[in-house]
Amino acid sequence: MDEDKNVEVKSSMLWNKRNNKCSENDYLALEIVRSIAAFMNSDGGSVIVGINPEKEIIGIEADFQCLGKQKNWDGWQQRLQDKIKKFSSDYVLFLDSIKVTKCQSKSKIVAQILVSQGRKPAFTKSIDNSQVDFYIRGINGIVPLYADGLADYLRSHWPRQID
Repeated sequence: MDEDKNVEVKSSMLWNKRNNKCSENDYLALEIVRSIAAFMNSDGGSVIVGINPEKEIIGIEADFQCLGKQKNWDGWQQRLQDKIKKFSSDYVLFLDSIKVTKCQSKSKIVAQILVSQGRKPAFTKSIDNSQVDFYIRGINGIVPLYADGLADYLRSHWPRQID
């Protein structure tokens, strides 16, 4: 599955495959939240978790090892919700804009996060909470917007809310 304007693919939310252990920071989860925000700020799309950069279905079962007592799909969804709460500027806006679906493929569990266009701008917080960021979806990835570009984009996409 190739990434494009409407699809973002991630290997994992919690498992650092390079170090073959649970991630020691929230960077992987933050990347998923940023992708969700970018789709909300654009035309919507899907974040697929459990497919590696080589386009192989690896599933999210390794993530389950990084969860507390609930090492299953429900626990994974709860952790996603916790990370959205931690890194989003408007928790309810994010939750209203997503639908998380469990997909089985080759006996692996893959998460599909369907994202609708946000009714207002969606911002994310940095990993250390020191700044707020705004992303849109580019050709096949997320693109940060700053200053003048951001103001023009906000006015063109949410004209009634930005004046």
